[in-house]
Amino acid sequence: MSGGAALPVSQMELHKVNEVQFEIFKERQIKSYAVCLVEHAKSYERGRPVRGGINDLRMGTTDFEFACETCHRKHPECPGHFGYIELAEPVFNIGVFDLVLLVLKCVCKTCGALLLNTREQDVHKKLQHMTGLNRLRQVAKMAEAKCRVSTSTEDDMGIDGFDSAPFNGGSGMGPGATRGCGASQPRVSRFYGIYPTLVIKAVHEEQDAEWHADKVRQVLDRVSDDDARLMGFDPQRCHPRDLVLTVLPVPPPQVRPAISFGGLRSDDELTHQIMSIVKRNNQLRRDKESDVQAAIDRSRALLQEHVATYFNNASTYYKPTKVNDTKKLKSLTERLKGKYGRLRGNLMGKRVDFSARTVITGDPNIDVDEVGVPFSVAMTLTFPERVNTVNKKRLTEFARRTVYPSANYIHHPNGTITKLALLRDRSKVTLNIGDVVERHVINGDVVLFNRQPTLHRMSMMGHRVRVLNYNTFRLNLSCTTPYNADFDGDEMNLHVPQSLLTKAELIEMMMVPKNFVSPNKSAPCMGIVQDSLLGSYRLTDKDTFLDKYFVQSVALWLDLWQLPIPAILKPRPLWTGKQVFSLILPEVNHPATPQDRPPFPHNDSVVMIRRGQLLCGPITKSIVGAAPGSLIHVIFNEHGSDEVARFINGVQRVTTFFLLNFGFSVGVQDTVADSDTLRQMNDVLVKTRRNVEKIGAAANNRTLNRKAGMTLLQSFEADVNSALNKCREEAAKKALSNVRRTNSFKVMIEAGSKGTDLNICQIAVFVGQQNVAGSRIPFGFRRRTLPHFMLDDYGETSRGMANRGYVEGLKPHEFFFHTMAGREGLIDTAVKTSDTGYLQRKLIKALEDVHAAYDGTVRNANDELIQFMYGEDGLDGARIEGGQLFPLPFRDDKEMEDTYKYEYDVDGTFSGKVGGNYMDPHVRKMLRADPQNVRKLQEEYEQLTADR
Repeated sequence: MSGGAALPVSQMELHKVNEVQFEIFKERQIKSYAVCLVEHAKSYERGRPVRGGINDLRMGTTDFEFACETCHRKHPECPGHFGYIELAEPVFNIGVFDLVLLVLKCVCKTCGALLLNTREQDVHKKLQHMTGLNRLRQVAKMAEAKCRVSTSTEDDMGIDGFDSAPFNGGSGMGPGATRGCGASQPRVSRFYGIYPTLVIKAVHEEQDAEWHADKVRQVLDRVSDDDARLMGFDPQRCHPRDLVLTVLPVPPPQVRPAISFGGLRSDDELTHQIMSIVKRNNQLRRDKESDVQAAIDRSRALLQEHVATYFNNASTYYKPTKVNDTKKLKSLTERLKGKYGRLRGNLMGKRVDFSARTVITGDPNIDVDEVGVPFSVAMTLTFPERVNTVNKKRLTEFARRTVYPSANYIHHPNGTITKLALLRDRSKVTLNIGDVVERHVINGDVVLFNRQPTLHRMSMMGHRVRVLNYNTFRLNLSCTTPYNADFDGDEMNLHVPQSLLTKAELIEMMMVPKNFVSPNKSAPCMGIVQDSLLGSYRLTDKDTFLDKYFVQSVALWLDLWQLPIPAILKPRPLWTGKQVFSLILPEVNHPATPQDRPPFPHNDSVVMIRRGQLLCGPITKSIVGAAPGSLIHVIFNEHGSDEVARFINGVQRVTTFFLLNFGFSVGVQDTVADSDTLRQMNDVLVKTRRNVEKIGAAANNRTLNRKAGMTLLQSFEADVNSALNKCREEAAKKALSNVRRTNSFKVMIEAGSKGTDLNICQIAVFVGQQNVAGSRIPFGFRRRTLPHFMLDDYGETSRGMANRGYVEGLKPHEFFFHTMAGREGLIDTAVKTSDTGYLQRKLIKALEDVHAAYDGTVRNANDELIQFMYGEDGLDGARIEGGQLFPLPFRDDKEMEDTYKYEYDVDGTFSGKVGGNYMDPHVRKMLRADPQNVRKLQEEYEQLTADR
């Protein structure tokens, strides 16, 4: 790894994995793989592992003092080897207990033959497209139906509809032939006690019997290979008898390592559970020798419980085993599954070094592609830099310094490591070519920044380091959108690359400027937000004029040394805010094509930018926000990502300085509506009430038009809810239009930095109709919404209409309805978060191997073809520009001729009026000079006509 610390490379032979086959571990396989028989419950004796014990040295060791007696390696080179326990009696495997029940329903409990006649066509017809578990369930269902007797009286029936007469159905070799023994069949099911233990209940001739694993094993052992195949098993890999355990594999100590602390040793929970299994197994063996049935039953039940909870301690079969009074045993199943299990916690995701995590804080004074890093983090995380002739002097200075920026370690080529903090005199440290110095993170270093959940690629981006005081990461506000971050306590992760190759990948593919435009939407995912957006709007307002001192200060922020000519010269030089904003703009046009609007409207409502000069219009969210066709998008396509970063940095510096000098705040006066506005809002409410009354009267008279698929009541509710929602929308528009132009709320709304017209309406006038599940508040009591209202009150007030605003304050019932709508939003968000998160995880796992191959096709890891070209067109989503449809197909012949055909005669010469008033004289002259131009223009027009 160039530039990074050398990592040891494994010498193990590499093989390509072609397939993975999962199957039940059979008895002979367990014994052949195992290196020893575990028969003693002791782990250590006189400080040494007991031979035949649960920590037998033949299984490996996690102790540096001993060597493995199988591979003769010490920890950690020894991978570990399995042992096994010879069970005194078969036990059920809790993971496949349901399968055992299904198999027992399919076969004769005496001879093990299948309870179906395989010569019947119906059997093969139903099973021909089924495999695995579905096939087994179908066989069990058919066998159960076969055993039922259809008689006219219930007296001839056995227990629960089972025939008490012998059943002669078997997998016979011909019509009427049978291979079964003819014994009557008991009905098998789970045995339910306080806890449904792993015991099978067999009901036969009104007699209940308990079948333990040894009895079940005898039945399954008699099942033939042909019958096993019919049930969906592959006898070579898993015969039904293998579902019952006779031998228990014991994992090596590497799976259950002991913890040593302060000279004391603490075994893993699994080791204690295996010890309990060995003890109970030995006790059962002794009880069987003494032939005391009560003791045998007790020991058998305890052995079954210990084995079951060893596999799965979170099942419903047994009460969970506890390690102590509060802590439950973490079984094998719990160690494998779940977010923190082996698969998701260690294979699909892993823990990393050289990372930091802390709270994030917004900072508009750092660049958009920078991240503020605390000194404490910069001095802990390091970058390994290899010493060469170019950097030797600089790295020597780092190594000799005792304050930041310094270094922590030196890795020498011979494998030794020098910890610089332990040296008394660092001034004498010398470096040699080839040494690797782990230096502190410094300004300009490239790091990876991430916020979880990582839902798309813009959730992990590269940033340049800016080392700052205090203890939080500082993040530019424009970067919050792709990270979906805010500053109410969010934390983010920072990762320092540990090689030059990783650093190069970050710089070339993952830096923030490379990700301004999202390939998902083909639109910017970052833009100017909040205070910078508000400042841009106020700066470019038509009434904003700035003096020389402010403009010169702005020029210093932007590293400019030449100011434009002021818009007003007398009585003193004044520049417009649009001129200052133009200092930031690169040479672009916006909109790119003239719109169907009058140029330079008197109210300054249309934005026009020509050759980098803002000529008219205020800058709003649609112009500099994360929107398709915005300035961010135009600059990215025409000048590249670095120019977009420079533009965003410039806008943030200028607008922050502008707000610092001119200020902005929201006061109580901005929330109070004047009397004229309140009168208009009252008129809207009165009109809406009358409309609701008309709808109610029409419903009572049954003259209301019913909507398709709705009852009269449903139609009434839909019409009333629509009228009340329209009332709120109409009031919101009027409230915003009636507010004075300088109202702070209105300024934020028009700038797009925060809020909507609905917010102004709800604050100053009324909150409006509250909906739950898209409808008015339903009756929750007996035909009423709250006890405050009359029975069957369908009026707007009792069904969720809030007639007051936040300034005036809601009435108790209005506040209650308002909290109902708010709670629905919270619950909906929580439910959607879990559902979409699980769906995203499944999609990522299914698509993680899909890639674009070198031939341009899209393939998976098996080279299976998914697309002939990425996206069917091979285009980069980040570079696609949206636009209006080309109108060519919708033009008739006359429009085509007027729009695209130049003025030339039929004989192939230009007419006298060619060029008319849309060509300069010298262009017309050049066009006439070459006779071939007529032919070229004629061919082009004919091609356009043909394409249409």
